[in-house]
Amino acid sequence: MKKETIIIIATVIILMIGIFINLSFASSIMSFKTIVHALLHNDHSKDTLIIRTVRLPRLLVAIMVGVSLALAGAIMQGITRNALASPQTFGINAGASLVLVAALVFFPDYNGNQSAYIGFIGAILGGVIVYTFIYGHENNQVRLALAGMTIHLLLSSVTEVLILMNENATDILYWLTGSLNGKDWDSVEVLLPWFVIGTIITIMLARHLTVISLGDDLATSLGVYKKVIYIVFGLMVIILAGTSVSVAGPIGFVGLIAPHISKRLIRGGYERHIILTALIGAVLLVYSDALSHIIAYPYESPVGIVTALIGGPFFLYLCKNGRSVQKG
Repeated sequence: MKKETIIIIATVIILMIGIFINLSFASSIMSFKTIVHALLHNDHSKDTLIIRTVRLPRLLVAIMVGVSLALAGAIMQGITRNALASPQTFGINAGASLVLVAALVFFPDYNGNQSAYIGFIGAILGGVIVYTFIYGHENNQVRLALAGMTIHLLLSSVTEVLILMNENATDILYWLTGSLNGKDWDSVEVLLPWFVIGTIITIMLARHLTVISLGDDLATSLGVYKKVIYIVFGLMVIILAGTSVSVAGPIGFVGLIAPHISKRLIRGGYERHIILTALIGAVLLVYSDALSHIIAYPYESPVGIVTALIGGPFFLYLCKNGRSVQKG
């Protein structure tokens, strides 16, 4: 059996354990037998209702958001050839958050089913602003990261001002930390179609991402039509990150960490480790969600705080060892 296959199987097993933990432990603890019974038989008992209407949809959202952010991060690191790239560090999450909060503040009665489209607009806003600042300096990794984080802080500050100006918007602060609390089947319905589209297209085009990551000159010589590929991958980032933020808020660092772990475990092009990247993203968010129930038990912490505690030191490590990480 190939090394890649063994690693992927091991990651799937780790994910399955995390799924069981998430379904078992929350405000109350349930046995494996209870979980299986609830999944197979809708008998309307209390435990079955809790699992089917509360824990299962929340778990599915965690998996889809984790995969989406991980793939968005892999795309951004590939097309920018920057080890520090992710939806958070490049202002994509902050842009989506700003526009979503603005919609909630100025149009409080807007249809929540349209949140995905609003997230798209915000993601485009963040990406365009960052690209405007770094145009002509795309190969300067430090400048790129600093510009992205600066725009992230700027857009986040504007978002907070909007919240302070509206007395009814204070509840949004919890969402802004990145939260899976209260996610139900409506959240799954909003996220699922875009998740499927973004995931399938990204996996199918992973080989082209490898070519792009090797440099524009090589990409041109190999016959890859750069502009089309850049546009398609840009759309995938907007779809994957924008919808994730619209449902779960700006959860940070998953898109930064997952691609790096994947590349360390499986060497080679993106087509070899893109599926592992997606699985690691799911693992990170599923386990982070489990930890969010434990950190301040019996209260629940926003999952974004957990990912920040993990991702903050990782980001500093990448900043300090950027060149060696990029080569690795």
